[in-house]
Amino acid sequence: TTKNFIIKKFKIILKKKLNLDLFPLANIKLEDIIANKDIIKIMNVEYSYNRNISSNFNSLTEISSDSSYWINCHQETELLISGKIIYQTVLHLKKGWNMIPCPFAKKIYLPDILTPDIMEIKDIYHTYNYTIPEFSTLIYLEPFQGYYLNARRDFNLTLLN
Repeated sequence: TTKNFIIKKFKIILKKKLNLDLFPLANIKLEDIIANKDIIKIMNVEYSYNRNISSNFNSLTEISSDSSYWINCHQETELLISGKIIYQTVLHLKKGWNMIPCPFAKKIYLPDILTPDIMEIKDIYHTYNYTIPEFSTLIYLEPFQGYYLNARRDFNLTLLN
């Protein structure tokens, strides 16, 4: 669930091979993204798009700011996106591992969002673990980045921009 108002444009640099990314805007058109011929696949935990198969088999029909996406590219490419800025979002998290986005175009300071229901958050380089916070290397959720969050139970996490 998101609340948004102002239209904004962003440029995202996607690396060759896999990228774990998100789109911190609402009302982004999937067609605008897949128009980039360097993008081969886009997938999240539920849906996928693959340029190399029949459209009948592609289940991804829209881009959500509440989700992180794996994007596979032929080569490094520039992606221009536009949509409405998000001021608030509610992430509906399930017990266990969830893929989450940083849904804003600015950093989110991790201590500002931690709850007892968050056991661990990590990306491919950094981690936060509630049992050993002194060894955690994740301080911020970065714009345009996706993360894995391990939830103790089902709960809603409200993020404000």
